[in-house]
Amino acid sequence: MAARRGGASVPRGRCIALIPYYAGARISEVVRLDTDDVQLSARKGRLRLYGKCGKFREVDIHPQLRAELQLWLDEHPNWPNADGNRALFLAVELP
Repeated sequence: MAARRGGASVPRGRCIALIPYYAGARISEVVRLDTDDVQLSARKGRLRLYGKCGKFREVDIHPQLRAELQLWLDEHPNWPNADGNRALFLAVELP
């Protein structure tokens, strides 16, 4: 599992911060993301963002964001309650 600071994983937090920056997403769009909304290949990627009134848009993923998303997607299955949960960003359980 990747390094953690204060209970949250570094790749998770970096993705939450970088998606609005690189993809132009609103926070409400970031928290609605599911793992199925991220499409990565060896060189490219696309992100499906759901906005107001049920509309969605697809944006290309910046290479820096793509690398961070890949780190998070590799770590995601190891999180508690990840089985059967499609949410991209799972809640952090604090002690």
